[in-house]
Amino acid sequence: MGVTGTIITGAAAAIGAGGVLYSAHQRKQAQREQASELEDRLEYEAERREREEEKLLSRQRAAYAASGVRLEGTPLEVIKYTQEEASREREELLRRGQYTADLMREEASDIWTTGMWNTTGTLLSGVSATYRTGREVDVFK
Repeated sequence: MGVTGTIITGAAAAIGAGGVLYSAHQRKQAQREQASELEDRLEYEAERREREEEKLLSRQRAAYAASGVRLEGTPLEVIKYTQEEASREREELLRRGQYTADLMREEASDIWTTGMWNTTGTLLSGVSATYRTGREVDVFK
């Protein structure tokens, strides 16, 4: 194989390691983007639910007013309960969504770490193969 073969073996290892690292970077970025998109969708959903809640509360108030019931005592408690329950649901939606997005970001970090280890392994394998090839053809003498 000779000197040329040794150089090609080393270059192939470096190119392979670069490919592994690039792939890990791309997967990490995609995972982070998905986490951000999830947060955006959940924020939109929470806002949509808040608007729906306001409509429901307005309908409740209008129904009580139309029936001649004063907004005190039980009717007021019903409205407050509806409002509190809707608020808890929104908060839970956002909390769970944030938890999922955080897990996705943690996974992105793990992807990157794994990519770095794989890159290191690829480089070391390439260096080993280059050295072995170089010794076989007496390049290092």
